[in-house]
Amino acid sequence: MAECNVQFGEVTEIDRIPCIIFECDKITEIIVYPNERMLARLKIQGEAGGWLKFETSYDLTFEYSEEEMELTTSSWSVERGDVILTNITAKSEGDFFITTKMNGKETGRVKVVSKEREKDIFLQDEVDNLMSENNEAIQFNRNNTVPGNGYCIMAADRGLGALLNDTENFYTEPNLTSQGGNGVSLRNSSTRSEALQNHGYIKDHFEIRTDNYYTNNEPTRLASSLKERIEQDIDKKPGFHVYYYSMHGEYHVMLLLMDNRNPCNRKYSILDQGYVRELDLDFDSIDEKFLELAVRFWNNKNQHAKNILMWKMQQK
Repeated sequence: MAECNVQFGEVTEIDRIPCIIFECDKITEIIVYPNERMLARLKIQGEAGGWLKFETSYDLTFEYSEEEMELTTSSWSVERGDVILTNITAKSEGDFFITTKMNGKETGRVKVVSKEREKDIFLQDEVDNLMSENNEAIQFNRNNTVPGNGYCIMAADRGLGALLNDTENFYTEPNLTSQGGNGVSLRNSSTRSEALQNHGYIKDHFEIRTDNYYTNNEPTRLASSLKERIEQDIDKKPGFHVYYYSMHGEYHVMLLLMDNRNPCNRKYSILDQGYVRELDLDFDSIDEKFLELAVRFWNNKNQHAKNILMWKMQQK
């Protein structure tokens, strides 16, 4: 979106009024997926001129084609600095525009890009299914006799099955076919990822090593940035992203849930059977958190705390 008032040529003092910018300066257009509701966050910026500078609030309206999209809210009473929210649902693919008006005067246009959702992007209802299943797996782990922390790979698999709406190819409880289960067998993250790859559920995979990879010394840093690697995967792809991963020589298997709905405020959650689980952490801290986990595992079995194996999940 252009800066306030610039798009209309030379602006006199009396013409100047506040306008609309994106709350996040990393966003230049609103990306949505056809028939899926997406939240847009915008902000009121700029000073008014003339008699309007004595006003404390303004009437803001969004004008758009109802044949192209729907907005849950399209008019507000606003003040400078306010953040406004509206959910946008595009009815088809294409580039659409919202005309913004302040006190009846056009101040600019917001571009909405509607495109097919890529297979590795997940939406809120799908993530809700994942979180619900993870909570049930944690409760099952607490209430049943599971050796050591051995339920981690089962908890991760249960979560993926709920996320992907597949109860045939993912671990379920009960598991034994004699008890009505599907009999899915789990050994370790590498063999499991091969099976998931064959089912079409893996988009990509990578490894992040710690600086003690060739020794048994305590790790002091990641040899390469996990944050930078994930940013390559999720840039300009709003929504949620999910990674199946293991640490500690594949001894501990977990899920990494990335919330990329707001690129200026990305969050991540670590999901397992309740051993490490942490929610809604600041993405900027992810390298430090994973180093912390590596040190924690090193203190347990130092010969195994050397790398992080990551597999990015997708729909078929």
